[in-house]
Amino acid sequence: MSNTLTGLTNTLLAWDAGVIQAELNKVLAPVAPKITPLSAFGAYFSNVPSGTGTINVPIPTYPTASQLNAGSGITISNAVVTNAPITLSNDWYQFFGFNPVEVQSAGITNLVNTFIAPAIYAIESTITSASFALALANFSTSSIKATTSAYFSASAVTAINAELSKLGINGDRIMVLNSDYYWNGIINDLSKKNNQAGADAIASGTPNNPFRTTISEGAILSSQFGSATVGSGSFIGFAGTRGGIVVGTAIPQVVHTNGQSLVLQSPVSGMYVLVEQYYNEYLRQHIIGASVVGNVVKGNNCLELLVTA
Repeated sequence: MSNTLTGLTNTLLAWDAGVIQAELNKVLAPVAPKITPLSAFGAYFSNVPSGTGTINVPIPTYPTASQLNAGSGITISNAVVTNAPITLSNDWYQFFGFNPVEVQSAGITNLVNTFIAPAIYAIESTITSASFALALANFSTSSIKATTSAYFSASAVTAINAELSKLGINGDRIMVLNSDYYWNGIINDLSKKNNQAGADAIASGTPNNPFRTTISEGAILSSQFGSATVGSGSFIGFAGTRGGIVVGTAIPQVVHTNGQSLVLQSPVSGMYVLVEQYYNEYLRQHIIGASVVGNVVKGNNCLELLVTA
């Protein structure tokens, strides 16, 4: 919806952050709280600009064994926390040309549906792609492989959990699968085994599921990481605990001064974004969009890639 009218001034829309956030929550908020590929990674989303250009994200590391008191008195250990410094070197954004007169007449719902929600979705998709690329380059594949979704059964999930235990990957486990292996695999298998309650618990995001592992459907598309092939198989998801990939974002420090801006929070990922509307003198067009600065880095060795073969 480009700005096709002439004679427009720099007077833009009057924004109320609370009203727009509430409308965004209605548009993007999932029916049931579930993890997404982004929230399954370690993440730190700052709602204020970083004055140093760097944010530090602490990642706790679970010990692999306890200590034995051999009679020499108590031994005090330091908690192991990996401090992941993230340089905010990427400027992730999505901007659209728009006509403020048309937007005002269409109302706030149209503003959020047409411009703000798609802009935030674009940023989340870009960060997810960067996270997948980092995961594929740094983590090994599970020995449990299902050639088709029909073989990704309750037994496969149990075997993956056992493998994670042997590797010392404990804590609150998560598993994110592509749509085919999620619905036609584990959910369908539980339904066939008359464990519809277990299938419903997984689908609703309830932690009280048969595997004590949060399992979620993820938009894992080959377009997000360049290729569907990992070794000789296809990438279908990942399992482990949070902290394998660390995502950090902050609000840009520089805003366009000839417009309006506000900070909104994505109901999907929890990420804070800077939403702006302004008039671009060079393009002679009104612009609206969202942006963040941030980066993704490798964290702990607590993930395994799930592939087909």
